[in-house]
Amino acid sequence: MWDLGTDPTGDEGRRVYFYASESTVAFLNSSQTRVYLYGSGEGYSNFGDTIQLKGTVEFYRNNTAMTPIVVLALSSVNDERHARDLAKWYGVDHVMFTSTEALDAKLVGLEAMTSISTGGYLHLYGGGYLNGIWGKARLDFVEFFLKVFLIEKYLISGVQIDGEIIPQLNRVFEIKQPELFGVRDRPSQELAETSIAREATRFSFDDVAEPFTQWRSFLQKKKVAPLGTRGEFGLHFNFTGEYTGGRQQFEQTQIVLDSVIEKYPESRLALLHAYDDKRFIVRDSLAGLKEFESYFPFDEFRVVNTAKMSMDMDLHHGTFPGSAQTFALDFAIVSSYHTALLLHFLGVPAFLFSLNDYYRQKVAIFDLPADVSDFIADPRAFVRDFTPELSARDEWIAELTTVVASWDQGELTGSVPLTWPAVKRRTPPLFAFPGKYS
Repeated sequence: MWDLGTDPTGDEGRRVYFYASESTVAFLNSSQTRVYLYGSGEGYSNFGDTIQLKGTVEFYRNNTAMTPIVVLALSSVNDERHARDLAKWYGVDHVMFTSTEALDAKLVGLEAMTSISTGGYLHLYGGGYLNGIWGKARLDFVEFFLKVFLIEKYLISGVQIDGEIIPQLNRVFEIKQPELFGVRDRPSQELAETSIAREATRFSFDDVAEPFTQWRSFLQKKKVAPLGTRGEFGLHFNFTGEYTGGRQQFEQTQIVLDSVIEKYPESRLALLHAYDDKRFIVRDSLAGLKEFESYFPFDEFRVVNTAKMSMDMDLHHGTFPGSAQTFALDFAIVSSYHTALLLHFLGVPAFLFSLNDYYRQKVAIFDLPADVSDFIADPRAFVRDFTPELSARDEWIAELTTVVASWDQGELTGSVPLTWPAVKRRTPPLFAFPGKYS
């Protein structure tokens, strides 16, 4: 544990606790250099977050001798097997789990970390979390890495930011500025250039770019029928809450389904599922079906579980799930930015729900019409070519490779204790009754 004390906004007791397997505890207390990978992926099965993390792991595997340490949330773990499998799924030897409570994780095969070697490096990889919704908690962890782990250097890639997070970003940058500050969209770039890390700011595009490009090559080995003749459309929805539009998105989905059925009465449905997240609050496509009760207009359809596909994907060995027919859709209407991005990579027009500022920033890159009815009328007019963004990504990867190659990868020499409270640590309900919590 480490207590960061009171921050400038008045929040007290920002405590952080760390857990790992016996072998990872030993490694983290050794002199071997490492790079901590921290970002959108917390261990829950989330399509885009998983692939961003896997792509970042693969970059360090291919370009450095450093050992990647994946940082995940302890709350994502179900049991001891799950804790082991997370390392296997992400393709790493070592995972470090975090929580803001002192918990007894022995039932899932993890030890409380009481010390760690200082130094090493940090890569804050991509996602849309540096904002007023999630940004503060994430940057508290970054501050911890800098102040307590004494990270030598760090960088940021593929993030979406909003104006609300700039003051806290600047507080972190005052401790230590990033070597590179990569953002995935142009509005984020304009905001990042107002921060004190403006000189480090770059347009990096998205951290799924390399995995998606490789996946596209695999999926397109076999040809499929032309757009407009495939007889199937894709639908994804997420009714989780305010950040996705919640009830408003549900109501819009009903209207969209009526419009699609009227325009394409013979079209079949492929339900796209992007979040296999056990938390009850998360209501992606399969869980969200319950909202319709008996009013969902299709009684049979194909399910494409992209969340599971992201976990099964093995970038290191070039193993990709699916086939040419998996995404052979005429068009799709989705609530997942990364699902929309993949489909456009594959030449499938996809409309992204955007019912708040967070999603309106996401959707800007797709050049879609504001009215979904215009999209439904002629989806083929809205396939986005990401060649310019991929060219910018190539430039980013070249600079990233040069920067990381300059990092000193020698042995670590310091150590810091991670103290725990004297009170008895409790076992959280999720370990005793897997899945029975909200």
